[in-house]
Amino acid sequence: MKGEGIIGAADTVTKAYIRKNEVFADAFNYFMYDGRQKIQPEQLRELDSTEIAILLNEKDTKDKTNKEKEASEQKMVQKYRDLLKTATIMEDGEATYVLLGIENQTEVHYAMPVRNMLYDAMQYEKQVRQLAAAHRKKHDAATSDEYLSGMSREDKITPVITLVINFGSKRWDGPLSLYEMMPEQPAKVKAFVQDYKVFLIDPMAMTDADLEHLNSSLREVLSYIKYQHNQEQMQRLLQEDNRFSELERNAALVIQATTKTELNIKPNAEVVDMCEAIQQMMNNSMQQGVQLGKKQGERNMQLHIARQMLAAKLPLQQICEITALSM
Repeated sequence: MKGEGIIGAADTVTKAYIRKNEVFADAFNYFMYDGRQKIQPEQLRELDSTEIAILLNEKDTKDKTNKEKEASEQKMVQKYRDLLKTATIMEDGEATYVLLGIENQTEVHYAMPVRNMLYDAMQYEKQVRQLAAAHRKKHDAATSDEYLSGMSREDKITPVITLVINFGSKRWDGPLSLYEMMPEQPAKVKAFVQDYKVFLIDPMAMTDADLEHLNSSLREVLSYIKYQHNQEQMQRLLQEDNRFSELERNAALVIQATTKTELNIKPNAEVVDMCEAIQQMMNNSMQQGVQLGKKQGERNMQLHIARQMLAAKLPLQQICEITALSM
């Protein structure tokens, strides 16, 4: 239960951080455009991330009215993705309207292809349902085909792109496609099995050159996660990246929550000097180490004296009183 609490806290912090349009856009610009600023933060609009799918039981639907179908044959499935935003991207002089979703992971999810596929499928189903509701309201179904499907031939749905960001300290070793979740299939069978891929940002698999393509504080967050167990690289990172000296509070909170680094973050501080915070943390660790070593040295001396007394066959009670050791 304690581990679940820690993971839950990290999920909350990372979600609040990625919600910022600057960071959200930076993640997609890095992944889709190698850091080129195609997606503008001010163009993003957050949507309700609750995905609801209405599953219809089509048994005897021909003999029932629309109201009867809706009342007796709908089964609701509800899922919550982390974040979903609308974006307008300019490509070849034309505006492309898309839905962008981000899933934050602090642990590897071995069913991520199925999970993302479900989120996206539910969003597409939601769009179809909204189109059908609009047509029903207008009573404009011209053919039986349009009436049955709820859509006209000209209706279009909006593309959905889901990106996973690994905030964990472990390199992602989970499947990145449906194919990887299945045993090896004969080529003839595989040709008819639909695949579904996971788009992933994993700091443990990123090079320094990759990290440089990030423009927001996400670069510092992922860099810290990548090098958190490498003291030499961490020192180099803090010295070379001057943005660590004025890191935004939300980014510092993500680092603290995901890497379990005990930083001294002041309650009202908008920015955090990570260099100073980490140096203070290292100094505290050194002092604790010195104190622990001193205590260990004193205990070793007590044990040495006790052994000599035992060799001299002094009473055990007397040895405990002299050395302050327990019986």
